[in-house]
Amino acid sequence: MNARSWYNGGALKLEQRAWKGMSYLVAYTYSKSLDTASTLNAGPVWTDPTRRLQTAKGPSDFDARNRFSAAFEYSLPFGKNRALFNNLNGLGDRLISGWGARGTVFFQTGDLVSPAMNLSRVNICAAACTARPDRVGDGNISKSRRTLDNFFDIGAFKLLQNGGLDQRVGNAGRNILYQPGIKNHDLQIFKTTRIRESHTLEFRWEMYNAWNHANWGGASANVEAPATFGKILSRGATRSMQFALKYEF
Repeated sequence: MNARSWYNGGALKLEQRAWKGMSYLVAYTYSKSLDTASTLNAGPVWTDPTRRLQTAKGPSDFDARNRFSAAFEYSLPFGKNRALFNNLNGLGDRLISGWGARGTVFFQTGDLVSPAMNLSRVNICAAACTARPDRVGDGNISKSRRTLDNFFDIGAFKLLQNGGLDQRVGNAGRNILYQPGIKNHDLQIFKTTRIRESHTLEFRWEMYNAWNHANWGGASANVEAPATFGKILSRGATRSMQFALKYEF
């Protein structure tokens, strides 16, 4: 089966190479990806048994409207040949020099999901199409009103009559519901100490999801399961930390 895809987007990048101990790379992408199938070797996701291509067209499963990422590294200006305390020698210099921080930041719009119901309800699709309910409202609600128990507007969808009496699959489009977005900060505190010629000791304190932000799992989009439809029942990894020592010679 053939499938089609469309992509439009724009990107911005800001880069600062090492300057006074600071370097960073910042990137932002605004894009829109549409297709009739998002998985390799998968045919178009038909939404009616007539197999009209336009009924399979919708946002890609991997569409991310907004994506921001940044990486940075900063070395504190302390110690020999640096701006501050550059007159120290020996043990004093080893204790105060070589400190710094590096990290990454990543923000992304949430994935998209289709409101779904059982194929057996419409009784005319078999495996040739994807059953969808009727859409009578937007389905997405504002961020200020979202909760873990009410992430979608569950009243925006109406099930078709059971047994395929309607002889159709519903008008709800593909990938029309936004899942929670992603926000992540990783941070590393490091110290590099020169022991002697070509011998260095590096200490690292690494923190993943450093601010312990809750990245929630996807909300259920199964209209036929009212007990869980629109509810979020999982979350991503919490903050974790590790320490490391590396000796180079």
